[in-house]
Amino acid sequence: MRRLLVMAGAGLVGVLLAGCAGGSAQGPASAAPSGAPSVSGKPTPSGGPQSLTAWGEAALPPSKPGGSRAVMREVGALTAGKGFRTEIGQDAGAWAVQIACAGDDASPITYRLIAEREQIAAGEVACGATGRRGAGSTVVDFPGGVETQLELSAEGAATFVFEVTPGASIED
Repeated sequence: MRRLLVMAGAGLVGVLLAGCAGGSAQGPASAAPSGAPSVSGKPTPSGGPQSLTAWGEAALPPSKPGGSRAVMREVGALTAGKGFRTEIGQDAGAWAVQIACAGDDASPITYRLIAEREQIAAGEVACGATGRRGAGSTVVDFPGGVETQLELSAEGAATFVFEVTPGASIED
């Protein structure tokens, strides 16, 4: 009888662990990007990494004709008072960073590029509205061969994606 209780207890623990590790079935956020985030997978700071990744792929598709040239890519969320900063410096040469965003109120996000402790570029990215088709984006050129940081900030909740590619942008 005692052995039966121990085995039943072990079986219950196994079922509980399997339930915790199994997760839930993925909804629309795991589907292939359709070019815009769906309302159910709306990217917000609480949307989770899967919805952020899906939104980032829709807003700034990683695959381009001839293959992706991106050497760095990141997607994340901003909130008022909580910015984002990362090192994007690359080898000597011309580089470009493309930044896209969306937010609940479609307010722009602010970017700054800092090279060797000097601001080399700053501006705003016009964001698309969360859950609607399209995201605002901008491309900024920067020189390689020096330590360069990208800083992003927002007045409210916003989702961003950026990628760094070799060569100067084709936008003016």
